[in-house]
Amino acid sequence: VVSADVTILRRYVVEQAGSAEKVFDNTPLTQEAHEEKPAEELKDALAAYEELYGAEVAASAAGFVGDDAFASVPMTGDSTITDPGVVSNTIASASVTFTESYDPENYSVRYLQGELKVTTGTFDASATPVVKVYDAVPTNVEVTVTGVPAGVEPVLTYSYSEDGGFVPASEFTGPTNVSESATVYCKVTVPGCGEKTVSADVTILRRYVVEQAGS
Repeated sequence: VVSADVTILRRYVVEQAGSAEKVFDNTPLTQEAHEEKPAEELKDALAAYEELYGAEVAASAAGFVGDDAFASVPMTGDSTITDPGVVSNTIASASVTFTESYDPENYSVRYLQGELKVTTGTFDASATPVVKVYDAVPTNVEVTVTGVPAGVEPVLTYSYSEDGGFVPASEFTGPTNVSESATVYCKVTVPGCGEKTVSADVTILRRYVVEQAGS
């Protein structure tokens, strides 16, 4: 009579949450995709198996077998980003479900985070020169902003200097008199897209008054 031990080892499953990247468009970025890491990427996790039982056992110890599988792999509620920046895409491990045949005693399951990244958006802005005859009304430059994501409102501020002193249009008095003709600077700030400074000249022309003496 002879005997030997039969040892059933747990299989390793490492599930990687997906990553995603996009340019800011004022909509949330999420990524529901995920993937199982192959055995060749689990060398650290399987090192103990290889040391005790050999490379062949370690190489066969990754992934589900039979009908065992994930049924659903949701992400956490905070795995989303709208504004420029980076957040982790995290599998909600407590909410993960498996197929009916799955037995947790047979597996060691780990979850790896992905990354969600939103980069700064872009837009275009231009200022149009204004030439008008004096009419005693302050005049500002005409600024056009394009390429702004839906739902985002550009913020325009004005100054006579490119170096600072910018104020909202409601607080800025444009050139009124001929002697006040000048270059007006407009700083365009678009949330999520950065800022640009554009400029144009406002030129006030003299009015002509011709008075005819009576005869």
